Amino acid sequence: MSKISLFLRPSAHVAGEGILCFRLSHAGATAVISTGVRILREEWSSHVMAVNPDAAVSPARRQTLLSIAAEMQCHMQRMQDVFGTFYRSGSPFHVSQVAQVFRHALGAAGFVAYAQGLILRMLHSGSRITAERYKTSLNSFCRFLGHTSDVPFPEFTSPLLQSYERWLHLQGITANTSSFYLRNLRAVFNRAVADGVAAASSPFSQVFTGVSKTVKRAVDIDTLRALKCMSLPAGSPADLARSLFFFSFYTRGMSFVDMAFLRKSDVADGRLTYCRQKTHRQLSILWETPMQRIVEGFGTSQSPYLLPIIRRPEGNLRNPYISARQCVNRHLRALGERLGLKVPLTMYVARHSWASIARGNQVPVAVISEALGHTSEHTTLIYLASFEPASVDRANRMILGLL
Repeated sequence: MSKISLFLRPSAHVAGEGILCFRLSHAGATAVISTGVRILREEWSSHVMAVNPDAAVSPARRQTLLSIAAEMQCHMQRMQDVFGTFYRSGSPFHVSQVAQVFRHALGAAGFVAYAQGLILRMLHSGSRITAERYKTSLNSFCRFLGHTSDVPFPEFTSPLLQSYERWLHLQGITANTSSFYLRNLRAVFNRAVADGVAAASSPFSQVFTGVSKTVKRAVDIDTLRALKCMSLPAGSPADLARSLFFFSFYTRGMSFVDMAFLRKSDVADGRLTYCRQKTHRQLSILWETPMQRIVEGFGTSQSPYLLPIIRRPEGNLRNPYISARQCVNRHLRALGERLGLKVPLTMYVARHSWASIARGNQVPVAVISEALGHTSEHTTLIYLASFEPASVDRANRMILGLL
């Protein structure tokens, strides 16, 4: 008698994403296969042991969960087919053999093929930002490989990665950028190990995967005041970029991707409520007067979106978002140069500056972490339960008052 069941392996973090896994049982033995797909605890129904799309915090997330549920059903069918193949052979078999066949199908082609499949799975599950980081790093690694189309996992070794690191430095890549690529490749490799398609090893032990001290990306309150007072043509691209920068700052460093997909309906009862695309956490921000003034100046009455970043709410929205982000950052860098800033002015500087100014005004680290929507700091998450939303609202109002 054989059995296949889906379960959620919870994250070690309180608010982290768990991993969907299959448990195979046959003749008294069991095997576990990780799918690599991650969802939140509340998106899983333990009663029926299935993904729960009704727990989604937004229509887009619901569609993602429906797609994940369909993908899990396809995996289930494939494993049933594998079981059927072993049964038809007429020979005794162990459940580990079934698991091995399925894992081999996931990673037989090598590191590059596995990474490409993982990126597609992450895009499918809504983890677009992480998928883009992995894709950028994989593209760099593939340029290094040249005509070699893939690397079997047994050949994905420390000497190969040391050669890749030297190649990056010869291309003029900085240590931090090199580390960024290598950290992402390491994350992919670790996922392959967790999925059982690669043997556990330490190919990254001899390359730099840390962070070198670099120029800070925050600006002080005086710089923000100078930026706010700059004379710019009303409605110009530079004026729009500045307004979006300050909207991010006013909303506790909201990321550009979250700003792009805000809808007017997200503002209700004096609060702005949205779901972070990176972590799927729902955040709520007290709607302050400076935020309202910026929105009123945009004139987006014909659009469902709150901000004029996505102009047409149909079709593939990812490319227009990326194009808008690049345009905004280009104009912000030009404004930063006019102010004589040493740090390149980008949308990320707004987020970093909010956190830096908050810290400089003795706002507790746990409140800052909650305001930014962080979920990865385990120690911080333990303390977050003691903070009411009003604490974060007071911190944001205090910082806005400095301007």
